[in-house]
Amino acid sequence: MTESVTSRLAVLACLIGVIGMTVSPAHAQQPPIGDEFFFFAEGSNVTIPDFGGQIVTDPTNSENSVAQFTYSNWAAPGWRWDGQDGVDMSANVGAAVGEGDTLYARIWASSDNIGKPNVGIVMYDATDESPEVWAEKDVEYRLLWFYPAWLMNNEWHDLAIPFPPSTIAALDSAKIGKNVDGTDLATPLDTLAQYWSYVGGWAGSVGQYVDPNGQQCNPNDATDCMVFKDFSWEHVRGLAQSFDNADGGGTVFIDDLYIGGPSTDISDAIGAPSAMGAIAVGADGAENVVSWTHNPEFGGYNIYVSDAPITSLGKVGEVVKLGTVPFNADTFEYRHRVEFPHPSFAGGALYYAVSSTSAFGVENPDVSASATEITNPNAATSPYIGMLTSAEGDALFAAVSNGDVAPGALANFTPFGLNASHSSGGDAPLPTGGDVDNSANIWLGIYFDAANDINELYMYAEVTDDVVSLAPPTVDANDPASCGGNICGSTDWNFDSIEMNWGSYEVPWLLGSTHTSIEDATTSRGATPDHQLRFSLSSDGAGGILNDAVALQPGPNGLTWEFPSHQPQGAPIVNGASVNGDFMTDGTNVVGWKVLAVMPFESIIDPAPQPPLTPDAIFQPPAMDEIKIVPFNLMLNDQDEGGSRESQMQWSIKPNAAGGAWANPLMWTVTAVAGRDLATAIDEEGGEVPIEFALEQNYPNPFNPATTIRFALASAENVSLTVYDVLGREVQTLINNQQMGAGRYRAAFDAEKLASGMYVYRLSAGTSFVETRTMILVK
Repeated sequence: MTESVTSRLAVLACLIGVIGMTVSPAHAQQPPIGDEFFFFAEGSNVTIPDFGGQIVTDPTNSENSVAQFTYSNWAAPGWRWDGQDGVDMSANVGAAVGEGDTLYARIWASSDNIGKPNVGIVMYDATDESPEVWAEKDVEYRLLWFYPAWLMNNEWHDLAIPFPPSTIAALDSAKIGKNVDGTDLATPLDTLAQYWSYVGGWAGSVGQYVDPNGQQCNPNDATDCMVFKDFSWEHVRGLAQSFDNADGGGTVFIDDLYIGGPSTDISDAIGAPSAMGAIAVGADGAENVVSWTHNPEFGGYNIYVSDAPITSLGKVGEVVKLGTVPFNADTFEYRHRVEFPHPSFAGGALYYAVSSTSAFGVENPDVSASATEITNPNAATSPYIGMLTSAEGDALFAAVSNGDVAPGALANFTPFGLNASHSSGGDAPLPTGGDVDNSANIWLGIYFDAANDINELYMYAEVTDDVVSLAPPTVDANDPASCGGNICGSTDWNFDSIEMNWGSYEVPWLLGSTHTSIEDATTSRGATPDHQLRFSLSSDGAGGILNDAVALQPGPNGLTWEFPSHQPQGAPIVNGASVNGDFMTDGTNVVGWKVLAVMPFESIIDPAPQPPLTPDAIFQPPAMDEIKIVPFNLMLNDQDEGGSRESQMQWSIKPNAAGGAWANPLMWTVTAVAGRDLATAIDEEGGEVPIEFALEQNYPNPFNPATTIRFALASAENVSLTVYDVLGREVQTLINNQQMGAGRYRAAFDAEKLASGMYVYRLSAGTSFVETRTMILVK
């Protein structure tokens, strides 16, 4: 314990470099982690590649930062090393009691965790998962320090937990006061060490724990059984907060987590480095690239963005942390793929800053020297959700009631294109066969009529899929046996299906939601509710579509809920969501599937939660001239011929978008819901860059009440598009001196409030181009 913490930065850099190398199926030997190692102290150790918690202010001390872990089903967020090799901690433990190091921690655990299984600190070893035979598979084994009930009392506890003996036999013997050979222990097992237990590994497809007292698997199938192996201290892959249950739970805070001894000096871990110097920012297509020169004194860097000048990192909601670059990165830059949520946001400047951190994540918040800005004319604009007229909404409602599967007026909006160029992985890998394997265009629109108490979200989707695999037949939604023993639709994620995440509250567009779990009733219910919906079709078992479903989670009482569960196609809509589906063909072969769905916002809420919770707020659409930014995500599940979900892609391209996003609003992106007066804004159509400027005739023409105006820009210009009446009076400005890049665009114009007659529309692109055309509104 004489080695200082900071002197080991170079050793850890070497260790991480080894871990990042291409590895063979066998575990490669790793350098020892050392007898002093910090996981968290004011910040997370940047030498650990993956940190699955949140750094927040101590709820009892505003001047202290701690790691926060929020309950989620079967979750283990924490610190994880890359690769199949992990790190070597064999020198931190011994074969007998008292021969190992000590794990120090400050822990604050909610009393909501009392009585919930498998809550504690979990360590897990590396796995290569290479053999196909389960009996030979090297699965991930776990060691769990179970939280005692007295610890879970909403107070901080300072703990010094000795590591257990290195084998399960030695630990089990020590718990009864014996050595492995049956002799009495010379030194009793420490009281806190009594809470350690080698809990075994998760047996993959078997779905049960394996322990040394007997393999809990199918005794008639030897391939299902695995021989128990002791925990591999030579290849520890992670240390985490365990919520290994589906029974609910509460938040846990952890601080000053480290391996060491009474003489360990934590001052090196809590000191901040000097301030960050200047940075550069440039554009690479739609991406903004922030770069800087590495200072070897720094342990890492935090990158921030805002839509206003950054003078301080303390502006919650205004300054957004994009990510972290460690001291051992290959390049010192951060690429930010910008997507404005609505054309009215496009063309604005974005402001960046980079802060310095120590090797243990302690940040120097002084960014005065690094703050800079950029305006990128090639930054992308995301599709958004528009508002439907009364006639359009009524027509779509009738279409759903009649069992039709067509977009109707939704086709006037730009679809969300979930494909290889715009997607992140999720709880399954991305498709390997390109867009023909799995991709989708999804159109969304809202029909709101307060006078008639109508507030509905409509969705039309076309899914390209080379092998369509629908959920099994379900006949009676009120009979669990007809759904394979599950709530109907609760396993539809394992088949071809669409999921949508929705938050019925406004958020800053760059930040998005700060909620970490839709199952956390303290944040994701009441005034700021989060929802996860799944739209799926059900097979009739003979190659056709029997019925359809919309699943909601969490629904009433926090359960998966359906409305109406797997209803027949074209069934009347009474009070709830409905979805119609059909196959898509190329004239001969099935090439995908499509759905048309309606979801009344009133039907997705929990109207009568258990006290003290309050009913979920119902989303209120924006006024005609307003925009609301809300948390949002889309997911596409695909099963081909493997019997289970083979791929999942999600719309969110946030840096943290990954597995578990269905339940974690922090990973969702945002979408704009635009009032009718703002739904006239532009959408880029893509394709080759035009060689000349052009303003096309609107289509349709004559029109009632909406039409589309297309135009082409041969180079980046400040663009204005304005509509006038025949007397030259300005009726509406569709684009107001907006900086736009070269490309082909379309603008929707809604004349619902205007009288019939001739109107003039004029496009100006800087000093390069001006053209005027006429159009006729006939009502």
